[in-house]
Amino acid sequence: MKLNVIAAFFCSVLCPLGAQDSGTASKVPPPKPPFIKRVTLPAAWTITFTRPAADETVDLVALKKFLKESVGDNAEILKSLDEIKEPIAKPMIRTLVCTRTADFTKEASKFSDETTQTTYIFNIARITKHVAYDGLIRNRRDHSVVTYSPDFTDADFAGFDWLTAENYKGVQSVMGRECYFFSDEVESEDSKMLKASGMKPADAKDSRFTGRAFIDIKTRFPVVLQRGEETRVFAMAKPAAADLVLPAEVTMEIRDWKAELTAATTAAPPP
Repeated sequence: MKLNVIAAFFCSVLCPLGAQDSGTASKVPPPKPPFIKRVTLPAAWTITFTRPAADETVDLVALKKFLKESVGDNAEILKSLDEIKEPIAKPMIRTLVCTRTADFTKEASKFSDETTQTTYIFNIARITKHVAYDGLIRNRRDHSVVTYSPDFTDADFAGFDWLTAENYKGVQSVMGRECYFFSDEVESEDSKMLKASGMKPADAKDSRFTGRAFIDIKTRFPVVLQRGEETRVFAMAKPAAADLVLPAEVTMEIRDWKAELTAATTAAPPP
């Protein structure tokens, strides 16, 4: 789906006028949790992201304010920032193709600067290949801080943990599909992480956003998620055969990582 088509869709359907009220709203009972169904493996879906162009550049004023409040007045850093006159591009995700199997999850991402990244997620590990780096990058699964990749133990789709019976608003028709509609003011992940570190967001407006979620009544899978000015469109698909098999280099990386961990835990203690 082309970005301009998506943008036109949001402007005409979801933006100022909101999604279309469904004529069947009064006939559909409120949903009961879990509001989103778990996928049957193997499964695949694509998430397309749209956001204002300003969100894809670094806000230098906000950055300086954050540095002053979090790390103090570092003259060298602030002087370097003052010398920057042109906008700094901030690569943001545009599309994510997720494939889930019983053994691993593959996330293939494309960003606003046209770079790509593929991450393979296992029980406790993440193996990532990014076009800007040589080789593979290892991380523990719980070290992921992106807002679009969930802990697949509890959910398949990220960003919907705020859905409750209290913020269910009724039935609306979106993209020709009857959907359960939820809306609420939501605390951002960045705000939660900063609070956990004893800090606070540089700008209060960054601490919360208006969340709007549209869940297909028939499939119980997400259709659209709005997080403030960012919109995500979900499209379920049949998994590609090639995505159901691990590349040899990833298999070897996992083997080597396991061997290193085993050696580290079984090494003889120093004398």
